[in-house]
Amino acid sequence: MLPTKGSQLWVATVASMSVLEELDLSDITTPIEEVRRFLARRYSARAMVHPRLYELAVASVFRDRGFEAFATAYSNDGGIDVVLHDRCGSRIGVQVKRQNGVIQVEQIRAFLGALVLGGYTKGAFVTSSRFSKGAIQAAKRSAELHVPIELIDADNFFDALRYSQLCSVPGPDDCGITPSRPLTFKNHALYQLNSL
Repeated sequence: MLPTKGSQLWVATVASMSVLEELDLSDITTPIEEVRRFLARRYSARAMVHPRLYELAVASVFRDRGFEAFATAYSNDGGIDVVLHDRCGSRIGVQVKRQNGVIQVEQIRAFLGALVLGGYTKGAFVTSSRFSKGAIQAAKRSAELHVPIELIDADNFFDALRYSQLCSVPGPDDCGITPSRPLTFKNHALYQLNSL
């Protein structure tokens, strides 16, 4: 309420709404926590994320699930994008495909070959799309041959990402608030009401 003269009553209402910062998703120097927060809110924009950033986001979600996760070299990685170590000491290979098209059976077969040649005990195939029926059947057959492959499609990865985001409590440094870059507010809308 604002001071007024006479019988007028002025009420100023300041409304705010969250504004999602647009990120340059093709810049691989973008901090992974910012990419994760962006994807958790606008997962439909996953096709714009640089493939390396998507790999790093996948590795960070596996870290949140209790694995030791290391992203491999961006190129010449032998078909394995992330290497995981679980609590039992198993070495797990992860392939990450950020693409719009459906994952086909040939891609699962090639991944199985990379797992066998790399000496991995298990595998996980993470995609930003979905799997064909043939790809699902190939993964089931691989499990019968003692090299299980977990298939994680776009919906499952999004659920894991959102769960990780809910479980992690960001500090001021994670939000980009530092003494050299203090918290700032931007005025997006100001509504004033005049009532008697």
